Amino acid sequence: MHIGLERNLPMLDNLVGSFEACVEHDAPLELVLVDSSGSDSIYNWIDCYSCKRRDVSVKKLRPKFPDGTHMSTAYMQSLMLAIAEASGRYFALLAEDNQFVVRGKLLSSYIDAIEAVPDSKAIVHLMGQQQYKYSKANNSFMPPKIVGSSSMFELETTKWCPFALCRRDAYIQFGEVPISDAASPHATIEHLSSCARELGYTRFYPQVPHGAWLPNEFGRMASQKIDTLAAGELLIKSIGLDEAEWSASTCYMHDDLLRPMSAEDFMKMGGLL
Repeated sequence: MHIGLERNLPMLDNLVGSFEACVEHDAPLELVLVDSSGSDSIYNWIDCYSCKRRDVSVKKLRPKFPDGTHMSTAYMQSLMLAIAEASGRYFALLAEDNQFVVRGKLLSSYIDAIEAVPDSKAIVHLMGQQQYKYSKANNSFMPPKIVGSSSMFELETTKWCPFALCRRDAYIQFGEVPISDAASPHATIEHLSSCARELGYTRFYPQVPHGAWLPNEFGRMASQKIDTLAAGELLIKSIGLDEAEWSASTCYMHDDLLRPMSAEDFMKMGGLL
């Protein structure tokens, strides 16, 4: 998990709290916290954080950036540092504007989907996106099917998303990765997407995402609302897997086409819309 804006600290607290409350897995989990901002306030929060769960190990990283480092450079260098320092077999980066909502062993089902693809060349989006993104041409998807042990939408085009779950050694397969800068802010993602296409990676949306990737314009209001919550209360109230599966069965686009649950679906369930 990484954070780049000091004003979003309440959202990081909410994300980490939702991870502790919702993510269940049979194997030990590792949480890597990265300060990609250089802010003392952010790193002090990270340094003081203590996970309440015994099955989760925590690594805390604070990369050093020269003055004037472009935000895209800091972001991508933080991503690469987290990959290098992580020890797990699977990896996903999350920013503070995400929240886990569904309680259960969803990670296991996502891993089953990855392993069901030849050579494990697959990525699974962890979070429900804003609904309009599901209508974009580069996010078009096929009807759902069972992949591994759960229902997945296979996307028709491959692009890389660091917020998706994948085998951590995928980044090793991609070789030396160019780091984005002010002149080429998308250089890293464009390189990773090109490599993923060349290597034949498959991209999936789960019918039941683990949570929500909140809209950018919601960020400031979300931080203010989180500050008013009681200790342990989440911005979006968590739900069980059975309730999430029922809700997912009612999510349609046009022409009776099923779609993955969206950020708005979760926000409505939580009374935020």
